[in-house]
Amino acid sequence: MITLKALPSFDALMSALVDTLRADLIGPAGNRAVVLAGGSTPYLAYDAIAQNPPTVAEGLHLTLSDERLVAMDSEQNNFHNAQNLFDALGLPEEQTLPVFTELPRDAAAARLEADVRFWIRDGVSFPLCLLGLGPDGHTAGLFNDAHLMDAKGRFAIGVERPDGRDGVSFTPEFFRKIDRIIIIAPGASKRDRVADLVRDPLSITAGKVVKGCEHVELWVDPDSAP
Repeated sequence: MITLKALPSFDALMSALVDTLRADLIGPAGNRAVVLAGGSTPYLAYDAIAQNPPTVAEGLHLTLSDERLVAMDSEQNNFHNAQNLFDALGLPEEQTLPVFTELPRDAAAARLEADVRFWIRDGVSFPLCLLGLGPDGHTAGLFNDAHLMDAKGRFAIGVERPDGRDGVSFTPEFFRKIDRIIIIAPGASKRDRVADLVRDPLSITAGKVVKGCEHVELWVDPDSAP
C-alpha cells in the first residue's frame, strides 16, 4: 500500500524532506544505510543539509538508487551531484557506495550488487530510501517491464535508458529490504503519474517497483496532488 502525503507547498515538502533525512543521518547508531535519489529536487535537500551538517550516527552508510554510466565528475552523475553532502558529513570512503562508471554496464551492475551484498553480510540495515517519480512513470533507473523482468533475483542491473545512455539501478528485490521508502513527486508534470500510483499502482513502472515493499509514502505538493 502506498500512503499519500500531501504537503501544503513545495517549500513545505522540501522542509519536511530535509528534516526527515537529517533525522535518519543523525541516528540511531549502528550499521545503517540510507539510499538517496538523484534528481534536482533531492539535491536541494542534500545541499541544505551540507550547509549545516549534523553529527551523523556511527556506522552510517550512503548510496544512491541508480546511476548513469557517465564520467564520475560529470554533472549527469548522481554520486558526483551528491558529493557536497558526502563531504560535509565526513563519511569514510568505505561507507559510501558509488557505481564504478568506468566499467562496462553489466560489470558495473555486478560490482554494485557484490558491494551491497557485502554490506548486507556485514550487518548493514536499510531504514530509508528516497526515490523520484518520472513523468513517464519510472522510478530509480527502471523504466519498463523488460527491466523488471531482468531484475528478478538480483539486487542491481544494467539498463539501457530511453535517453540512449547506459545506466545501473537497484531492483525491486533490493528495495524490498528497505524499511521506509519515500517517493518524492512535486510539480505539475508528475500529477498524472501520482494519480496512477494512488488509483492503480500496477499500471505504471514505479508502482510495480515498490510492490511488496513494507512502507511506501508518496510525497506531493499542490501542483502534483491528484
